[in-house]
Amino acid sequence: MSNIPLIINDDKGNDGILTGDSQNEPFYSGVPTEHVSGEAESEVTYSVQDKEKITNHKYEVGFFRDSLSIPYVLYYYIKDVDRDTILVDSSKKYLFSDADFDNNPFFYDDFYTYQINNLVDGVTVTVPWIEPGVGKTEFKGNQWFLPQDDSITGGFYVGNDVSKPSILPVTSKTSSAISVGDLRPVEIRFGAENSSFAHRYVRRATGRYPLGDNTGSKDSSFVEVPFSAFEVLPNGEERQLAVGFTETANAADSLGMPDGVWYPGSQLSKSKEYIVVFKAPYDPTGTVNLPYISSQSGRLWADIATGYKMDKPADFEGNFDSLKAVAKSAWFDAMYVCGFETDMPRNAFAPTGTYKLYPGVFLTDRDKYQYTVETEITKKDAQSNWDKVNVFPNPLFGINEGVSYTGGKFDEPYVTFNNLPNKVTIKLYTISGVLVRTLEKDDASSILRWNLENESELRVASGMYIALISNPEFGDKVLKLAIIMPQKQLQNY
Repeated sequence: MSNIPLIINDDKGNDGILTGDSQNEPFYSGVPTEHVSGEAESEVTYSVQDKEKITNHKYEVGFFRDSLSIPYVLYYYIKDVDRDTILVDSSKKYLFSDADFDNNPFFYDDFYTYQINNLVDGVTVTVPWIEPGVGKTEFKGNQWFLPQDDSITGGFYVGNDVSKPSILPVTSKTSSAISVGDLRPVEIRFGAENSSFAHRYVRRATGRYPLGDNTGSKDSSFVEVPFSAFEVLPNGEERQLAVGFTETANAADSLGMPDGVWYPGSQLSKSKEYIVVFKAPYDPTGTVNLPYISSQSGRLWADIATGYKMDKPADFEGNFDSLKAVAKSAWFDAMYVCGFETDMPRNAFAPTGTYKLYPGVFLTDRDKYQYTVETEITKKDAQSNWDKVNVFPNPLFGINEGVSYTGGKFDEPYVTFNNLPNKVTIKLYTISGVLVRTLEKDDASSILRWNLENESELRVASGMYIALISNPEFGDKVLKLAIIMPQKQLQNY
């Protein structure tokens, strides 16, 4: 039985196993699409799965908000632009990072659902999800604060329209008066030359953070701080924003110092002195932004930790409902909440520099991606393959173990040329320059085998051979190979 060929089939019923036979017509994977509109940093890609179903049409991936969801959730659609046909009308099958997947309850509960993408005309489309919120922070200047952990310290977005709002020591509540669409690049500028006035909120034993101190004095509710905040507009213009900060008078907070002077100390969880950057413009008098200051029953109860019911002033004119909604929300309409820790002593605390907050560049309904499926190997990839053209085994010492995988006889070995383009001619010469065999191919396979026979179908002798490989586009390539032929076992006597 040792001389009887054994044919091993692949899992599709084809005889033999041919590696690399689709190299010149690849199943491209992770091909970037063209981002034609929008600012998101999400890189949408496609992967070819079924070549028989792909077309040369142009496709578009676009997005729209889930109007029934309070958290920021988008559907996406896939459209055949050439046929003006929607192929996928509303999908939430996004690719999540590990962190976003573990903390995002607003899309799917089934793990495997996250791994499935839409199969559209032979390709799958992968849309990475970028979690809305603070994208990054930067500091310019002499850093006076300790490294931030993005848990207690750092820059935070506390709106209720994200799947994983930041957890802060101040309160676990989130804001319903701000949305990720309101976020803008903001600079907090420190130093005596950048001082401004901030609304002050002090924690009580009840866990509330009403405006001012225990006396309810307005003099203690709007105090000078060594920083100011500015929204930096795309055209370079600036808009100063209202700011506030928190303190604690709760006995449980061992480092609390409700003295009206912003100093976070080295343990923010025990001092609770956070900076709050509001959405509203800065008012140097502290009297215009009513939700941050309004009184109830003669006392100052503008509570930033839980929100409060704001009474309408007798002389107020305008849309009071919108202001009332801001006042009712925890954090009011805070755009950012920032926490710092410092090892500078209180009596020498003099922060300087600029702390910048940038919103994450996440997907919106303004983003659109387009693609046309690539069905042929690119010129760059083809050149790369040509540079890697080779022959194996080289040298051939009497046996090619690959014969056993393709059902051949062990004493009838072959050599394989790989990484070949579609059209190629291989001329095989002896070391003395005698042409012994010409091989040609014109198909998508990237390999070509030589059975070590000459044009007369006789086995060649052992020795050194030269292979001249020619292609109309890439020119010629020369390879040397050494062959030691095995002893032939005759089947007939």
